Amino acid sequence: LTNPITDYRKDNNTQYPRALLGGQYTTDDNLGITVELSYDKRGMDNSQWQTYKALIKNHNNSSHPAAAANLAWDLSIITRRGLRQKYAFIGFSKTINTHKISFNNRISTDYSALHNFEWHYNLDENSVINLSYSATSGGNDSEYKDYFLEQNKAQLVFRYNF
Repeated sequence: LTNPITDYRKDNNTQYPRALLGGQYTTDDNLGITVELSYDKRGMDNSQWQTYKALIKNHNNSSHPAAAANLAWDLSIITRRGLRQKYAFIGFSKTINTHKISFNNRISTDYSALHNFEWHYNLDENSVINLSYSATSGGNDSEYKDYFLEQNKAQLVFRYNF
């Protein structure tokens, strides 16, 4: 199997088209709605994605000691930003006094998704509490559900500016 990673984002002075089409609207009562469609030619197309998944399966099924390291590397490159060419994003946010609640989805070509929830609270002008949770969804062999390493992640952050 060839490794599609070596070619799909190579810096070879080639111009790769990238586009983002979207909109954002905020209502009078501070409900924000964002919708975006993105395209990045540097991402994997469907053929490269199928090759990449076969490469992961090959490393996963191998008994060779180096295969475990290769598998870890294969999976580590899948990030929140994604690896494919096309994504959709939809987000909602609501601000009430010093609280902001937001929920958004990043949806891959295979309809798997990364869901994020965040609560942001300004205690005062120097102190902030941030609580976030993310989870993935999708079918078998989907980008975010099967290959994204952080299937669920919760985080609580307190920031104080001196």
